[in-house]
Amino acid sequence: MHSREEEIRKTQEIIINDNIINTAIAESELEEKTKKTNKSNLFGLIFVLVNIILVVILGFTSFNNSDAGDVTFGEMFKTWMSGNNAIFWFIAMGLGLLALIAESLKFFVMIRKTTHKNKPWLSLKTAIMGKYYDNITPLGSGGQPFQIFYLSKGGVPGAESMYLPTASFFLNQFAFLILCIVAFIFKSGLISDQPVFLIMAYIGAAFSIVLPTLIFVISFMPKLRAKIIKLCVRVSFKLKFVKNKGAATRKANKLVNDYKRSLFVLAKSKLTLLIITFLSFVYQLALCSIPYFVIRACGVTVNYFDSLCICIFVYAAISFIPTPGNSGAAEVSFSILFTMLHGLAGVSSYWAMAYWRFCCYFLGVLLGMCFIVGGMIKSNRARKKELAIEKEKLESKKSVQ
Repeated sequence: MHSREEEIRKTQEIIINDNIINTAIAESELEEKTKKTNKSNLFGLIFVLVNIILVVILGFTSFNNSDAGDVTFGEMFKTWMSGNNAIFWFIAMGLGLLALIAESLKFFVMIRKTTHKNKPWLSLKTAIMGKYYDNITPLGSGGQPFQIFYLSKGGVPGAESMYLPTASFFLNQFAFLILCIVAFIFKSGLISDQPVFLIMAYIGAAFSIVLPTLIFVISFMPKLRAKIIKLCVRVSFKLKFVKNKGAATRKANKLVNDYKRSLFVLAKSKLTLLIITFLSFVYQLALCSIPYFVIRACGVTVNYFDSLCICIFVYAAISFIPTPGNSGAAEVSFSILFTMLHGLAGVSSYWAMAYWRFCCYFLGVLLGMCFIVGGMIKSNRARKKELAIEKEKLESKKSVQ
């Protein structure tokens, strides 16, 4: 009888000791998670601050008040809000939003086609964040990786999440090239007395489509593709742009295969391809139409097609300028061309340029910042809620012991 009691006592001690050890382990894990959460919060805060600083720097670069002349913002705003000018002012901002909506709808259609699910919020977030990172990175090259990340995190399968941004980029470039061709055919005379700018526009138009076109062509010619990739990697290696030839070759092949697959998948549905191509044209036309309504808001009467073509020339000419959002070149180009052709000096070309830049560029940047801050707050709340639940469970175990 005594030995049995002793055995029960030892068993209870073992159970108690195990519970104490498990509780200690749980406390240690909770402490580690808390540290990770604090680090994550700190990193998120730093990331947001860096983004804010970058946007402020870009804002100062774009909006240099020393160029505003004698016309104050208050005087300019009074002009914008007088009579029919206000209608044009709001339409200009609406076109900036329309461009983002068209891009969002394009992702919505593509996501629905590939996953058979409706994901409007994911489509909007992917479009806005893609444009945000395009706008704050040199040559507009930072958006696609983040779009892939958001699509993958939002439930789009890995392969699809990789080629949808590629397809969107290709169609946007295609739509812009068509607009460039139309502008060059019918309105190149508008900037004939600006030969340097005209040459830059030609180069920019070719630059905007050369990569997707080259990839499209060599996708269906494996031997030529291998030779071109090998040559490009070799040249890049000599110029110190590439450190690892093998990794660069694999990355180039993967990029080509992504383009090829995206085209094949989307081409299976002619209706889908037609819709997203149409939305790409809506996106480009919305952005290129903003200057017309900005100038009309300033009280100056201009020809719509002339303004549209001049904006296309501006975008083409600055497309290869390696600054975030083509900052600097965009403002100078707008001021030179639109002041020269439309006589905006009387109402300050600076304020016209500033509002154009806000509608086509900073509006997307500010919306992207809202998504970043909102996402950080949401993630922080989720982590805190998870930690609170774990802490409550741990306290409950300790009270039982």
